[in-house]
Amino acid sequence: MTPGETTGPDYERFVEELRRQRERYEQMIEATREQNRLIASSDMDGLLRVLQRKNRLLAETDEIEKRAGPLREKWKKVKDVLPPATVRGVEEEAEKTKGVLRALLSLEEEAREMMEKQKTVTGSRILEVQKKKRILDAYGKRGRGESRFYDRDT
Repeated sequence: MTPGETTGPDYERFVEELRRQRERYEQMIEATREQNRLIASSDMDGLLRVLQRKNRLLAETDEIEKRAGPLREKWKKVKDVLPPATVRGVEEEAEKTKGVLRALLSLEEEAREMMEKQKTVTGSRILEVQKKKRILDAYGKRGRGESRFYDRDT
């Protein structure tokens, strides 16, 4: 982009890359909402599929960023000399993307909290099962023969 260029290919590509990036983040929001539903229902198979989809979306955003990075650097150098309408177009798209990212980060934090809670619940269940197993072992109820405690008078 040169200072006199207002709607050249670099500017248009930059706006398009920002738009693509925002769209991927919006898809990640939907995937994260689904992830949270699956965490709540303890559907680990479904959760794995969603996490794989999110990884693909992250890879796509990385590719977009690789293309947008050099354009972003050019933009920083020339935005001060471009017409206000051109600058406003890019900044509006950037603001939309920031808003989507804020929503995504909020959902991801919610997912993290849900996973922590799920981890605590699962840990409690494991401890409870272990306690019951020890009790059963102590009374010989696991099919290992006679109980350790019996009435010798009979």
